[in-house]
Amino acid sequence: MTKFHLKYRRMPANSGNLQPYPIQPNSYITSNLADIQLANLKGVLYYNTVKQFANQYFYVIDVHSAFNFNLEGLGDVKTTVVFLNTMTNMIPNFSSKISNWQQDSNASVAIYNGIPQDGIKPKNTQIFSNPVHSDIFDWFYFKNVETFSLSSVAFYLDSFKGCTFKIEPGKAILGGTTTTALTTTGFYMKSLGEQQTVTRVNMMKDANSNGYTGANILGHVPNGATVTFYVEDNGKNYGTGTVPADFFAPWSTAVVGDDIVINSTNAQMGQYFVQYFVIQGVKLNVTTAAPGDTTTVPLETTTKLSGRVFTEFLCMVILILGSHRF
Repeated sequence: MTKFHLKYRRMPANSGNLQPYPIQPNSYITSNLADIQLANLKGVLYYNTVKQFANQYFYVIDVHSAFNFNLEGLGDVKTTVVFLNTMTNMIPNFSSKISNWQQDSNASVAIYNGIPQDGIKPKNTQIFSNPVHSDIFDWFYFKNVETFSLSSVAFYLDSFKGCTFKIEPGKAILGGTTTTALTTTGFYMKSLGEQQTVTRVNMMKDANSNGYTGANILGHVPNGATVTFYVEDNGKNYGTGTVPADFFAPWSTAVVGDDIVINSTNAQMGQYFVQYFVIQGVKLNVTTAAPGDTTTVPLETTTKLSGRVFTEFLCMVILILGSHRF
């Protein structure tokens, strides 16, 4: 089995759904390419555990072109989907754009950066979820999700009852846009090395309704760096400044402004994620839990990835510029 054949081992053939190929524990990879040629290859190797291979609801997807992704059609099941992106012909690299999100109110979805690991996930480590957790409510379902993108070689989605969306290589430009519903949630990511910019989003606003705006921020930034999120309303600012960590402490304010603004200082070599939301004209059962006194996304953990090389099954995507070298 060559790497070229593994790259196109898909079902259906024109999809991004990569099919696993079973290997023995002592298997290895050989190549007749010179060292310098090997060093110039760009791709991803993904190793499945036996448990993942046995799980019919565990998927690995190559984000190489636009396609509509549908988990709702699977029914009332728990799924884990790993997305891989090695596209380097865009700025920032490895960017995946997600749009046309649809989800039932009884479904749960959470997105995490990186790849699944064994064990139970710590609290509040998802970079995006629906329903959303906040300091003013335990979980709130959003019918509307704004188009967003994230720039990562690998990220994964845990779901119960699923969702549908369109995914494609590309960047969703958030700054200067206007939210598409009075009650909505969205997402922003600044990748490592990406230029810091002030990102301003205009709010679709009902002047006759009260509401809330909030954000969950996590990530890693250099010492001395901060990330700010604030709401501008009639010349006044309501916001938070934080040093992102591996988990988020929810923040919210009982204000719906004209704009929300995301910015950072000294975070050029940092990476952070912001899920924001706005709620208007909806009566909430507001909780009084202190920041950080939270529960995890209402999803049980599914099969996880062991990052060790000597696993028993291989699911692999090699996206190589100039793949004719094989």
